[in-house]
Amino acid sequence: MVALVAPEFFFRTSIEPEPDPPGWVDGAPTDPTGHSCAMCGTRGVAWVHPLAGGKQQFQRLGKRYTLPSCWALCDRCEGLYQGGDDEALLELMGAGQDRSSHDEEVRTTLAAFRVADRGARRFADPPAEILRLLDQGFEPLHGYTGAVEEVWSVWPVDLRAELPPEVEPDEDRRLFVRSPWPSVSVPELIGLLGPWVWPSGWGADRTEPSPADAREALTWPEDQGRARLASRHTDRDETFD
Repeated sequence: MVALVAPEFFFRTSIEPEPDPPGWVDGAPTDPTGHSCAMCGTRGVAWVHPLAGGKQQFQRLGKRYTLPSCWALCDRCEGLYQGGDDEALLELMGAGQDRSSHDEEVRTTLAAFRVADRGARRFADPPAEILRLLDQGFEPLHGYTGAVEEVWSVWPVDLRAELPPEVEPDEDRRLFVRSPWPSVSVPELIGLLGPWVWPSGWGADRTEPSPADAREALTWPEDQGRARLASRHTDRDETFD
């Protein structure tokens, strides 16, 4: 679980208004698919907090940061937040970190969130078709990668599913996949497959795998797949525990 997202991923450097992407209304998503709790990291979110554009910037340790346009929260963190239990939230947001060095950073970020918060909205319940896929172990590709079509193209046909256009008009948000290996989650697998799907990332001085290799790898037995995929990342320290 990520306790405190690194600034280059968590903060934006501009508050220029941007058009709402598909599935968003007034600066915030309307369903929880693909979102995780900004405080504890769980993917079981139920609430979203749009943030006021003019109040998203704040100072921390002498540097200026800008909050994203919204935070998603799970039921537990929403209850703690509404109850004003900042100490409990600090524990969750700083889990796994050295509290002595991160407490003040997290406290400042949480205070900035309170200032910019426009109020909580409960996420809409996903359509029945999405709930059915989630119950079957499928995950939305758009929640884990921006290269939805590339990853979809190498995934085994029997482990992917597509929502009909009348359920989800946005093409990227229609695509769901399920991991072929019980011990490897979809986001972990996407991370391992990255260089196979985009071989140029390996550099000209190394043997470059191809999308066809990724397609074949996803059909291997679990032990073989874990070992072979992890070995491709040994030089980048990206192996499974």
